[in-house]
Amino acid sequence: MRVHNEQLAALATNPAGKTTGVDIGAVRGAGAGAIAGDNVELSGLAGAIGQAQARFAAERMEQVRHVAALYENGRYAVNAREVGKRIVEEITASAGDRRAVEP
Repeated sequence: MRVHNEQLAALATNPAGKTTGVDIGAVRGAGAGAIAGDNVELSGLAGAIGQAQARFAAERMEQVRHVAALYENGRYAVNAREVGKRIVEEITASAGDRRAVEP
């Protein structure tokens, strides 16, 4: 991500006239409603992350719809042993204990 702000130029120069390493960078066009001289450019990575999040949300919604349909038809069954095992695995993994949990 690159940020371009005209006021940063003054902050990027020390009294001796040398730059302090603030990279203002090149800017491609101004966004709608932007203050003159201020621009933000997001990298392709940010776009890829957004697309991945959208795909994940769509897949998750499909899973929820599937489970809801099973529940409505009376065919949704929970395996309590498996759920309990996964809960314990999640807790031990987050605590740094990577041991397998056996029932």
